[in-house]
Amino acid sequence: FILDISSSMNSTDKFALLKKSMIELVEIMRPNDLITVITYSSSVSILLSEKTGNDKEFIIDRVNNLRTSSSTAGGDAIKVAYRQNLKAYDADKSNIVIMVTDGAFNRGSNDYLKVIEKNYQEKGIIFSVVGIKTSEYITEHMLSITQEGGGDFVEIRSSADAETNLIKEIKRTSFRGR
Repeated sequence: FILDISSSMNSTDKFALLKKSMIELVEIMRPNDLITVITYSSSVSILLSEKTGNDKEFIIDRVNNLRTSSSTAGGDAIKVAYRQNLKAYDADKSNIVIMVTDGAFNRGSNDYLKVIEKNYQEKGIIFSVVGIKTSEYITEHMLSITQEGGGDFVEIRSSADAETNLIKEIKRTSFRGR
């Protein structure tokens, strides 16, 4: 997962929806599910790497302690996410990169689309985006990116969406495979 923790996530409960979505997902993780969480604002950090469903309390604690700051280096975060995904890559399992964000990237790498396309075409790594209260323009942009990565755009606008939409996306992409 790539989580947008830039300062734009502070407005209109976006950050609370991001956290709620992630916690709902972690609650249903199985012991054999593997998750890495990368955060980004003006820089990119690996919040946790290759944790399983047995690490739910640890993961939830880390998500609850996130804070927002600064600008948005989303392109850089995508590159880090794919490097992390390739470390744990298993051709016999679902390999998915999911970005949770509210908008466009205003800092860092601009060639992230090439990374998404290459990894989907060569390895079948799916790229999906969870849009937290995104504008129509941003939604259209994210839809075009997910098409290149074989994934979907999932919109979260409310607490009810946060409880269900991310989980539906995980289930849908997990069973879709290559």
